[in-house]
Amino acid sequence: MIITKDSYLKEVGIVPKPDKFQINACALDLRIGKEIYRPKSGAVEIIYPKERVFINSKEHFLIQTLEKITLPNDIMAVVYPRSSINRRGITIDMTGIVDPGYSGHLMIPVSNLMNKTITFLPGERIAQIVFYRVEKLVETRKSKYQNSSMEAKPDKQEELNLLQSGELFKNKLKEL
Repeated sequence: MIITKDSYLKEVGIVPKPDKFQINACALDLRIGKEIYRPKSGAVEIIYPKERVFINSKEHFLIQTLEKITLPNDIMAVVYPRSSINRRGITIDMTGIVDPGYSGHLMIPVSNLMNKTITFLPGERIAQIVFYRVEKLVETRKSKYQNSSMEAKPDKQEELNLLQSGELFKNKLKEL
């Protein structure tokens, strides 16, 4: 059963606290976080976005979510792309199941399919997460990625203004 906002906001640990632009009736939008991982010459380049992030044509990368998610043992989640990101020519691979008991930032695999460079703003909403209640409590296991690192245009003008000024991202970072 899908968990709606009144329940997921109470039962799921979400840091920093979601803002009004992220909260949907049956999903939570996830923002671009503090690190982007770009495969480069057999290694991984880590980008720390400060103002704008430029993603070149045909480039693949991983985006760490700004939000750290902590799921209780009776809730799992699935991450989906935001349709506005797809319309910009960006593909977000289905990242799979987030198991009950998971705690940490999520990694979103992204590819630029356009023949032009795409620009993102730090803190921009890029994916959405849907929470589901499981039938019974499950035994959790820790993922090797929990609490560790790995080597679209916003919908409203108000949010775009906050992103462009850097205020939304700075305020969110203060909560981490």
